Amino acid sequence: MVISRNSRLVVSLLVALFLIILSFMVMPTHKLRNDSGQMYAARNLALKWLTIVDQEKQNRGILSDLESNLPLRNLLGSEFTPVTTTLGSPEAKELSINPDFAALVVRFLHEAGIDSSKRVGVTISGSFPALSISTLAALQTLHVDAVVFSSLGASSYGANQTGALWIDYERWLMKSGGLKYRSSVVTYGGENDNGSAIYPEGLAMMDSSLEDFKDLLFIPTSLEASVASKAKIFNSNKIDLLINIGGNQASLGGCSHSRRIPPGLNYHLPHCEHSNRGLILELNAQGIPVIHLLNIRELAIEYGIQTTYGEDPETSSILYTEFQINKAYIIISLLLISMSAWWIKLAKE
Repeated sequence: MVISRNSRLVVSLLVALFLIILSFMVMPTHKLRNDSGQMYAARNLALKWLTIVDQEKQNRGILSDLESNLPLRNLLGSEFTPVTTTLGSPEAKELSINPDFAALVVRFLHEAGIDSSKRVGVTISGSFPALSISTLAALQTLHVDAVVFSSLGASSYGANQTGALWIDYERWLMKSGGLKYRSSVVTYGGENDNGSAIYPEGLAMMDSSLEDFKDLLFIPTSLEASVASKAKIFNSNKIDLLINIGGNQASLGGCSHSRRIPPGLNYHLPHCEHSNRGLILELNAQGIPVIHLLNIRELAIEYGIQTTYGEDPETSSILYTEFQINKAYIIISLLLISMSAWWIKLAKE
């Protein structure tokens, strides 16, 4: 029986249509990432630590004045206190409590090739204490060595209440949560990273929280001095990556380039030669990648982290998975298409 060219073309088109329909069923598949176990472990540790801090503040009668129905709402501070440096978004502060950010940091660390043989630098401001807790949970889960700097100034609803600044959170977690990291340098933060624009009452609040950590306090003479000193310490410790949390001025710097630093993992940032460029741009110019945790709503949308939630945040369905291509299907499809083309070519006019 001789099959005409037109008949062969119709059969080939049907085969192609079948493959297209099948592709919708077998191609767009997601599977759990190989490091999903560590991501979930980091999330659980972050949730434990967030709960410890929330409970510690409640026990001390230090409650957030942000009206919110979120669990762990007392991770947040007040709208304004003497240590408040800038205005902060209530929505961003609520979002930051989601422990999925610990899993996201694990994912970023692995993408950057960071494991227990590496060392990272961490710069923390008091503005996003929940993000800082999630970051440290991710590092501790992966047993990564870290050099930590922190500043005590905080934007609205950050760690800005009397007796509940970032250094207090850190102390509580070391005592009750098994936190293995401790700030090696602490600054007042704010303008020039030295508290020059912070109310005297705010500096007194900071000094009170630093009573047991006076040896950690560094008061730079200028923004440039703060950046240079911190960069020198990080360089001497040979860090492989920098994680920045919040908007500390020494981290961001005073040049316009800092506003173009995208959130997430960055390998190559805009080149900047300004004398007041921040620590992020200074170290990145040396080839050190940066995980920047600011403007986190963009990250939440990209990785499916819940931006609004009620009593309990739902775990992201995207963050812990990766897109999987069915290579066997692609090979078989290409073979069938090639055979169909060859079959049509063999047909007689």
